[in-house]
Amino acid sequence: MDRRPPARDHTPAIIVGGAGVASLVVGSIFGAHAIKKHDDSAAACTANPCSAGSVSANDASKTAADTSTVAFAVGLVGLGVSTYLWLSGSDATSTTRAVRISPFGLTGSF
Repeated sequence: MDRRPPARDHTPAIIVGGAGVASLVVGSIFGAHAIKKHDDSAAACTANPCSAGSVSANDASKTAADTSTVAFAVGLVGLGVSTYLWLSGSDATSTTRAVRISPFGLTGSF
């Protein structure tokens, strides 16, 4: 008689972890874009006050930096939730699984 515990289903952890990694990639891309736009703004600002193009590039760098910060935060939360789901994994016999995306983030039941 086989008395092994039921296999654990790590599918939700893998899905949430993948979303977390994707968010970190997006954060990295926007971070690089923010640095580039900031450098463009600094190079174009040779007079006081700065030209409209320099101000526009600086504004774009701030927007990209904010987007990067949010994406990194979402990615880190996603990886944390994924780690929790992996370590606490449900039994493979469980049939209730759902992941919902709402304006307030990811919610799920596993």
